[in-house]
Amino acid sequence: MGLGRDYCHGNAIKYLWRLGHKGDPLTDARRAGWYVSRLIDCLKRERSQWWIGDWLNYGEGRPEWGDKYEQAISMFGKEYQTLVQYKNVARAIEFNERSLNLPWSHHMAVASQPPAVRRELLEAADRTKKPPGVAQRLGISLRKPTPVFADARLCPARRRPAARGLSVLEWL
Repeated sequence: MGLGRDYCHGNAIKYLWRLGHKGDPLTDARRAGWYVSRLIDCLKRERSQWWIGDWLNYGEGRPEWGDKYEQAISMFGKEYQTLVQYKNVARAIEFNERSLNLPWSHHMAVASQPPAVRRELLEAADRTKKPPGVAQRLGISLRKPTPVFADARLCPARRRPAARGLSVLEWL
């Protein structure tokens, strides 16, 4: 298991902050560099699902490109189902909806939701820095799509906050 993004970020800052104040400055600079390098690796891993999914979507329907899944399995060492998941999430969430502040797992958790609900959940998670667990507070199951209600007042995601006299975003 690799070191986490926050851990690497914190340690890089720590070693740069104390540079020249405690211990050998050269050692601290090397340690900071080591943690920055690991931080870059973490960020690359976190973003790779997007570009793999976008690549698979772009190659779809282009027979001259060959079988993208075979190529992706050999290039990235991922299972077929994982690649299908990357592709589906990348297709569901447009580029301008993606938050660089949130990990892939947040986007994957809300990808099956209708666009308006998905946007609300991602914005709330981005604002609060909490995972889309707020969906449970809204009465939304992330395992299956939320039904489309003809009358928005009937939607459970709208009904609960409204009962308290709040908008959905205020309630989050």
